[in-house]
Amino acid sequence: SRSFPGLRKVSEDWKNFGIYTAYEMRSEARSNLETVYLRNSVICYGTDSEGLSITVRSSSRALHVYGVQDVGDKGDLAIIVNSFRLLYREQ
Repeated sequence: SRSFPGLRKVSEDWKNFGIYTAYEMRSEARSNLETVYLRNSVICYGTDSEGLSITVRSSSRALHVYGVQDVGDKGDLAIIVNSFRLLYREQ
């Protein structure tokens, strides 16, 4: 990726995204100045064809984030992830 040269996948598994179960992939890209951490989560709901993808991004410059495993689990992003709720209305 041009935006994140050297991007590499670190882990991939089913995890929790707040109260939801999501398929998740965590990646990182290192540069001379910082390391960028990405947490991509796919939350399925409703039928098999409904869901959404969420990308949470942080870097080595963030407080309380010391590696890709901390993204969304520690620091300010954890508050956002843990308060995330889907508003789903059946039609």
